[in-house]
Amino acid sequence: MTPVGALDPISAPLTYPGAAPDDPAVLVTDAEMLRVHPSRTAELGQWRVGVSRSADVSLDQVLLERNAAPMRSRIPVLAVGSNAAAAQIRRKLATRVRPTMVPVTAVTVHGLSVGVSAHVSKAGYVPATPVPDPSAQSLMWVTWLTADELATMDKTEPNYDRVLVPPACSVALLSGQPVPGCWLYASRHGFLTESSGKPRKLIDQPDLISSLLAEVPVLTDLAGTSPREWVSRTRDEHVRDEIRNLFRLAGITRTADLDGSGGGSRAARG
Repeated sequence: MTPVGALDPISAPLTYPGAAPDDPAVLVTDAEMLRVHPSRTAELGQWRVGVSRSADVSLDQVLLERNAAPMRSRIPVLAVGSNAAAAQIRRKLATRVRPTMVPVTAVTVHGLSVGVSAHVSKAGYVPATPVPDPSAQSLMWVTWLTADELATMDKTEPNYDRVLVPPACSVALLSGQPVPGCWLYASRHGFLTESSGKPRKLIDQPDLISSLLAEVPVLTDLAGTSPREWVSRTRDEHVRDEIRNLFRLAGITRTADLDGSGGGSRAARG
């Protein structure tokens, strides 16, 4: 089990996207992360929880013993950025009366890659967003939320729309079982590209901010010359809005169709 300790990216923006689980399946609680052992034959609710694969307790048993909903009542949501980090999950669900109790599983996703949203979050980091990529096979995470937890999570995502994973994409547990009916959060602002036009990949946050400041020099007038100065200045909503406009004016913003309305991606219009 892993204790609480890591900072969440909202509190420490330059740590974004935060620490993903060390194991392919875990149960995040307020106090720890319990290891969950994948099985190629058993349903997810019957995966064993504990330090060994021979643990006596199933995931559903642990959830029910703690007055939490079993797996069959939970909704799979693809976590592309910080929502896979235990500290961020705890932070975002802290407003609920009930304790945190969220299973998180690693998945393989075909048809999507992890890109960079064309906006700056209120906390000051430049967050992730899924990007359509027919050739991509990406390792991501799924959080298994109750309806109440999902409603709370929705409120923490004002810059995103929650949509179903497109039919052209597939999500499967590392053990091979498919994850149907999976949701994801897609940025309302589109995604950033490299100068070549290819989608920009999510990298270490200080390096990402530094690369943007170097490639779009006009950003330094607004956001300073270092990642720390960027985080400090982007506490101002006006600065965040202007940075988003400069991304578009620099020609590095694209919009992606992830709701099935058209397919592909296109340049954002000013």
